[in-house]
Order: sequence, then C-alpha cells, then structure tokens
Amino acid sequence: MISSSSGNEITQIRAQKKKLLIPIAMGIVVKLLELESGRETLVNHPNGVDTLVKMVFSVKCDQDCSDSAVEALSLVCCDYMHAREQAIGAGVITKLLLLMQSHCATTTKSKARMLLKLFKSKWIQVSK
Repeated sequence: MISSSSGNEITQIRAQKKKLLIPIAMGIVVKLLELESGRETLVNHPNGVDTLVKMVFSVKCDQDCSDSAVEALSLVCCDYMHAREQAIGAGVITKLLLLMQSHCATTTKSKARMLLKLFKSKWIQVSK
C-alpha cells in the first residue's frame, strides 16, 4: 500500500512532468498552425481559440509557452475574423495586457503589441 506522502510525491512528479511538456506542445501547435489546414482545424474546433487564449497568461505556462500562445493566436487571428471575435470574447485583451506588464521577454511583448493592434483594427471595423 502506498502511503499518503508517497502518493503526494507521485502527484507532484506528474505535475512537474506535465508542466515541462506544455511548452513543447505549444511549439508543436505553432508549427502546425503554419499550415493552412492546421489553422482551419483550430478555428473550426469549438475550444481551439479559447484554449490558446488561456495559454497566453497562465500559471501553468512559462514564458516560452506564453510566447508560443501569442504567436499561435497571431497566425490564426490574421487570417480569420471569426477567430479574432472568439479570442476577444475569451478575454484575450486582458491577458495580453497582463502579459505585457509581466517580466516576459521583449520579443513576447512585441508580439503581444502586434496582436493588440490587430484586435484594435477589428474594433475600428465594427464601430464604423
């Protein structure tokens, strides 16, 4: 029988391994989104854009993961107005602003700024 302390240690080890795999998975997602079929698949999935938004500024995510999430959203939102609308509805603006105030890399902040400009252009189109 496994003691409760051993069970806690196993749970912690699994959580650490999972945390290490998230940036790798996000890097793979970015590579897949370079393909038109990858972007279409993500946009057509009911939780695709929402999941990316959650990864922009997440406790489970490190800086590389946030950078990949911003890059992935840029790839999708440039091509699909529906993806922009979905991302805005999922709270991407707040997450991007929080990310920019954090101690993330300069390149990540630049990508976040560019994505915010893309969303701003969407709002200008809607208000006309």
